[in-house]
Amino acid sequence: MKITIHDQLANHRRGRFLLSILNAEILEDGFPDAGIFLMTGKDYQEFSDSEKEKYWKWCGKSGRTLLLMPPFEQNSINDYVDWNIEYISNPLDKNNYPISDQVAMEVSSHIVGQDGEFDRDSGHQWNDYSINTRYYKQHSATGVFSVTCLPLWSIALMEEGAGIFDWLSELHSHAGKAQAKSLEPADVQSINELKPIDYSVLVCVYAFSNSNADELLKIMDSQEISIIQINHNEIKNIISLLEKSALIEKQGLTEVGEELLRSSPYWGYAQSMREVVA
Repeated sequence: MKITIHDQLANHRRGRFLLSILNAEILEDGFPDAGIFLMTGKDYQEFSDSEKEKYWKWCGKSGRTLLLMPPFEQNSINDYVDWNIEYISNPLDKNNYPISDQVAMEVSSHIVGQDGEFDRDSGHQWNDYSINTRYYKQHSATGVFSVTCLPLWSIALMEEGAGIFDWLSELHSHAGKAQAKSLEPADVQSINELKPIDYSVLVCVYAFSNSNADELLKIMDSQEISIIQINHNEIKNIISLLEKSALIEKQGLTEVGEELLRSSPYWGYAQSMREVVA
């Protein structure tokens, strides 16, 4: 699952915390192709109606989840759902879910409204029946628009990187599978011109779930048996080619890249290599 953080959040301590424990990416402009996109509710609420519409349309495609998190303005979220953010006046009754319980003392608001869904098993509801997280699908085949009042950036969750990732994954699971990115003619041509050494790097990216040239070289050099003979400049050039061809991203292969590898003679080797390094 790809996690992207809006640059306004990333420039704050809250965002830097999330970047450090989630291996997330920063997006300075536009929208990610897919995955879960994090930003603060306050930043979203301050958008114009036309800007909010762009975000609503973005998460209208499968494989995409927009998650708004604290801080919020005590107000409505947008015109598409009936959600309002309101202050809580009484101490929260914990719900026995690790992530939400650890930050319960820091939660200052809840979601009032009926649109969309919430998942009790994921800790979206407190024991007093108030709601801390809701998600909405425009129809069954769309992505997810969601809001949480849980401060997932809390220092109380410093040791819970895996737990936060799992919580986000559970939410994102409702978004369905991302649509495969269509290739431009130039991308198709570059794929058809891939050499065996290019496929070897593709195999390594898949096996090690890493597409950083420097890190890949270090990992390959640390193996007892030599994988491929390649220097720094060569692997950087190949990584650049694979990125331009929409075959790899930061976390590893794209759906297009994995499909290409699966259909190649190198797939069996890639699977074996991944099992060895797992």
